[in-house]
Amino acid sequence: MGPTDSSGSPLNQGFEGFFGYNCQRNAHSYYPPFLDDDAGTRALNDPPIPGHRKQLQGEVIDADYRGVSYAPDAILEEALQFIDRQREEGPFLLYLPFVEPHVAMHPPQAWLDRYPVEWDVELGAYRGENGYLPHSRPRAAYAAMISHLDDHVGKIVDALKQRGLYDRTVIVFTSDNGPTHEGSDARFSVGGAGCRFFQSTGGLRGAKGSCWEGGLRVPTIVRWPGVTNPGASSACLSYFPDWFPTLCRVAGVTLSPELELQLDGVDLSVALAGGGEPKRVGPMFWDFAEYGGIVAAREGKWKAIRRDVNKPQPLAWELYDIEADRAEEHNLAATHPEMVQRLEADFLKTRTVEPDFPNQLYDPLTPSAKAGR
Repeated sequence: MGPTDSSGSPLNQGFEGFFGYNCQRNAHSYYPPFLDDDAGTRALNDPPIPGHRKQLQGEVIDADYRGVSYAPDAILEEALQFIDRQREEGPFLLYLPFVEPHVAMHPPQAWLDRYPVEWDVELGAYRGENGYLPHSRPRAAYAAMISHLDDHVGKIVDALKQRGLYDRTVIVFTSDNGPTHEGSDARFSVGGAGCRFFQSTGGLRGAKGSCWEGGLRVPTIVRWPGVTNPGASSACLSYFPDWFPTLCRVAGVTLSPELELQLDGVDLSVALAGGGEPKRVGPMFWDFAEYGGIVAAREGKWKAIRRDVNKPQPLAWELYDIEADRAEEHNLAATHPEMVQRLEADFLKTRTVEPDFPNQLYDPLTPSAKAGR
């Protein structure tokens, strides 16, 4: 959201307390020098372990890249203490973004030991070729970090049960993006993660940093006592802007019609109750300034993507029927130009220019935007 001394600080955005990473650079290590604690910091590791390093020769020894205080454990402990306090204080919102399995790969040894040594015989040690830290068993390390995340989520669930809060608490588990992409050394994904080995995208095209389904489609699991049916699944299209109106509904907050018109998202409570999809006024949009600049729009089965919008030669729009072409292999833009034109027009009607996240093709007042049109 923003550093503690900025307007984007969680403490300036409605949160009453904050503990964790508040800096992407700091968050590349699981043994950082500190974590942010409300308006201050809490020291963790001296010396800290940097998140980036290469070891091109010699035996890779994982213990050389571990510190003393493991940040995810500290974040979990703070969350458990918060839940314990709330047992007496009443309703709460706990936003708990665990960082696993984001690289660098830093799993505890006990979790690494759960997985077969044979997984990593073929490729051997990861030496930092694609950034972040080396690891002697990169595939096992990737699995270990995901399992450790699962264990942390389980501890939160156990805490809610032990304190009599479980059946009065809505739990939402999801991810911010798909698995990381490949690096310059194609044997490994970025940071040595074993995404190809584990088929992490499930056959979808692309990965993190793209607007292909492999970068956008993520797991979402919701437990809402008395509303969600155990074991049920939904094909409802949704994205993160939907969670604000949905959580307002959970909390019993009534939004004014004026505010609802300003929101990009919709209340998902109907879908969570098994009642079908909520009515969405327009398409869902993604506008990504990095990786060359990407725009995507999704409405029903149709998904349009335009890439390299921040480069001198933007690529043409592509269009896919996701229901019939889950892997996005067949570009239908030439046969359905009217759909591409309408989605582009809707995107331009709703887009807000933001100088910190430029779109060189579509932003007004820029030479490239005029040339692109």
